[in-house]
Amino acid sequence: MQTYLDASIKPAGYIAWSATDPRVNNYTFMAVFDDYGPGWTPDAMAASNVTIVLDERGVQPYRDPADVFITEDGRPRDISWIDLNALR
Repeated sequence: MQTYLDASIKPAGYIAWSATDPRVNNYTFMAVFDDYGPGWTPDAMAASNVTIVLDERGVQPYRDPADVFITEDGRPRDISWIDLNALR
C-alpha cells in the first residue's frame, strides 16, 4: 500500500517463481493499492489476473495489521512485533 515501485518491477507486478513451481495458486492474494513510481502499472497488473489492484473500498479490510493477522475464530493476533511507525 502506497509504496514506491521502481522500474525493476515487471508490468504484471510479479514474476513466476519457476516454471514448475510458480508459487501462484488459488490461495494467492497479491494486491496493490495507491502505489506510485515507474513500476506502478495498475492496468497491466490488473490484466495479469494475479495482482489485484484495490480501490478505497477494496483496501478497507487490510488497512490495519490487526485486520489481516487474525485467528481462525476472528480474534486479532499479537501484532506487537510490527513497527506501527512505518504505517504512518
